[in-house]
Amino acid sequence: ALDHHGVQVRREAYLPMLGESLLRYRLKTWGQVSVPVLFAPGVTLTDSYDIAKWADGQGSGQSLRTSEPEVQQWNARAMSVLSAGRLRTTARVASDPQALLESCPPPLDKLGKFALPIAKLGARFIAHKYSFDSATLAQHGDTMVDGLDALTKALGDGQYVLDDFSYADIVMAASLAFVEPVEDRYIRLGPSSRRQWTDPDLAERYRALTEWRDTIYDRHRRRR
Repeated sequence: ALDHHGVQVRREAYLPMLGESLLRYRLKTWGQVSVPVLFAPGVTLTDSYDIAKWADGQGSGQSLRTSEPEVQQWNARAMSVLSAGRLRTTARVASDPQALLESCPPPLDKLGKFALPIAKLGARFIAHKYSFDSATLAQHGDTMVDGLDALTKALGDGQYVLDDFSYADIVMAASLAFVEPVEDRYIRLGPSSRRQWTDPDLAERYRALTEWRDTIYDRHRRRR
């Protein structure tokens, strides 16, 4: 949304577990924190949808229609798919030592296999933070299917979820990251991580959606 409107920002990487205390300090809270967070003069936003709404009032480019109820509904649906996908992906990554090592940030990634205990600790941290429960993985899969079936129906033979490009397309395209990640030029992942982020059954079932997602990225996403 920020890129779409040409809003210039300085991006800072957030490291789960390691960056939690600093982010709490900056937000002046002791509660649970997560990203994205946007700090701007006179405003601090801690939700991606709120950031998108703020961006819609800044910069240039056509509106992403973030104030429309229909877009809000699609945002809620995408958050459900993303949450379910994140939990399922965390379970797969946690069982793959190489994927765990690939997830280590600098300079820990220089430690090689000696970083594996830290990587496992990070995976457990994420599982605890988002109430991961391996017994409900099938239920999370059903949540993803429900959201992706709704997207398939909404798109039909069209190019966008609604009648033109909107925030609904952005969030639903993003939700497909845990079906099959977008290309490395947009999201850099190691080979083991990319394999574990991919759900083979869903990727095959929703091939038309990942191809649609790739088209949305090519048309609307600025390359890093």
